[in-house]
Amino acid sequence: MDLRFACRAAGVVLLALLAGCAPRVVAPPSPPPESAIRLKPPSGLQCLERLAAVGAAFEIVAERASSNGCQLTNGVSLTRSSVALDKPATLACPLAVALSDFETQVVQPAAQRHFRRKLARINHFGAYDCRNIRGTRRLSEHARGLALDIAGFELEGNIRISIKEHWKNAGPRSRFLEEVAKGACSIFSVVLTPRSDSEHHDHFHLDIGPRPHCGA
Repeated sequence: MDLRFACRAAGVVLLALLAGCAPRVVAPPSPPPESAIRLKPPSGLQCLERLAAVGAAFEIVAERASSNGCQLTNGVSLTRSSVALDKPATLACPLAVALSDFETQVVQPAAQRHFRRKLARINHFGAYDCRNIRGTRRLSEHARGLALDIAGFELEGNIRISIKEHWKNAGPRSRFLEEVAKGACSIFSVVLTPRSDSEHHDHFHLDIGPRPHCGA
């Protein structure tokens, strides 16, 4: 018999014999299920490979930095993630991957559920922007390319859904936006909607910054 195996086996037997007189050990609580953990998007080359694998259309952009702290690292100019964007968005690659996950895991199922249509395009107000959070001296996540402002969605069959026009209206468009906003909280760190404040009356702010907040 292998000596190391014999030693391990003897140790197990000894522990079993002593278990009756040993103090009771309380097992630590089980970790939350994997589905409840927001996975951190990949970065670097792995992120670019992941983005290419979902069929995204993008160009790599040069790193940007400014004296006031704005910085864009691992940046891309994205024209399509899993669906087309109405205009190119400059953003950090991890946010582009999160956007693709959002489209496939949240928006597409909601579009099928409410309209039996596929998501065709996302309309947005922009991503990277070297600026502070309005009314503060703290840099916005836009200043790092980690935030995107979504104005609305377009589905197949020329179905247009505007956050400004349809958030408060009763009907399937409003219910679709409610579901999408809540689902976004499982993908992004921060989700701000018209429910958050008047500054977001016409768009969803989605970011992957370090301060979690779900304003759906």
